[in-house]
Amino acid sequence: FMYPRNELSYCANFLHMMHAVPAEPFTVNPVFARVLNLLLILHADHEQ
Repeated sequence: FMYPRNELSYCANFLHMMHAVPAEPFTVNPVFARVLNLLLILHADHEQ
């Protein structure tokens, strides 16, 4: 179980909690966080 980090955005925190492991450091790629954010906005905007 990974706790969210206060300095990350919503999407960056989602990626961090999905892919990080407690024993190893993990840095979220800002490009992936931005793409996930845009995909979630697009999905919500089209009411699918």
